[in-house]
Amino acid sequence: MKREFDGTVVDGRTLILSASEEERCTAIASRMDGSTPAAVVLFDYCERKDKGALDFIASAVAKTGVDRLEVVKCTGSDAVGRLRDQIDAIQRAMAEEQQELVLDFSVVPRADLWMLLRWMYDVRLWDRISFLYTEPEDYASVKSLPLSCGLQEIQTLAGEAGVADCSRPVHLVMQLGYEGDQALAVYEETQPARVTLLIPHPPFRAEWEGRTEGFNSHLLGLIGTGSCRRVDAIDPTGTAAVVKEIVMGRTGESAIVCPLGTKPQLLGLFVAAVGLPEEPAVLIPKPLRAASTARARGVGRSWAVG
Repeated sequence: MKREFDGTVVDGRTLILSASEEERCTAIASRMDGSTPAAVVLFDYCERKDKGALDFIASAVAKTGVDRLEVVKCTGSDAVGRLRDQIDAIQRAMAEEQQELVLDFSVVPRADLWMLLRWMYDVRLWDRISFLYTEPEDYASVKSLPLSCGLQEIQTLAGEAGVADCSRPVHLVMQLGYEGDQALAVYEETQPARVTLLIPHPPFRAEWEGRTEGFNSHLLGLIGTGSCRRVDAIDPTGTAAVVKEIVMGRTGESAIVCPLGTKPQLLGLFVAAVGLPEEPAVLIPKPLRAASTARARGVGRSWAVG
């Protein structure tokens, strides 16, 4: 389910925020409406020397009266070490054994988010977590360039299967976004017998209708639109239901999932994956470089989801 963000959802809870170069990372810090979290953990994903977002969030948190704020540097290349630092900070922040958590995952990289969700699920924190997400106001682009260019590698995640059981037909379930090069590369690398493509619908903005299809026109030309399913861009519940339906309906297949859609859709994909009799392999492509002309801009609506 999804509902408009209300600042009271963070009151008395351990709040996990992230700072990055995207403007929307500041949204929750500026929309807490006088509420006071019990503690705040701030993941620092700021790559450049400009720490404006980090400083703004820290200042906004201080104004709430929180006396426990821990910043975790998250720009190192060691994904497992980064996850360990995040987990340690969260555990230190949870003063009470039954402390509830609130995670704003708006700008957390997909690979980090999936591994963090896995830890929370495995240590039985799942029933005590609320999730927050802020949309971008727009995606600035020139000549319909994608958000990223090329492919550096296709990542397999620590603790997750990265290879499907090739003794059975492989079914690739891929969420599509605005990064067509990566989606096409995953399809070509896995050579699946069957493909299901999940397209955000409705999109964040009505005027964005058709953008996802445009950025993935080459892939859709190879596969055809008959393999597409439409799922809500914001509500993870719909994604979870669709993925369970299409995977459990084909029990003789070996599944691979690839989250390239919205972060709420990734949350839904994770919920579906851990609820399947046989968990799928997980692949997340890493771009060669981010496109300088196509970036998320501004701060859109904030939601409580899940």
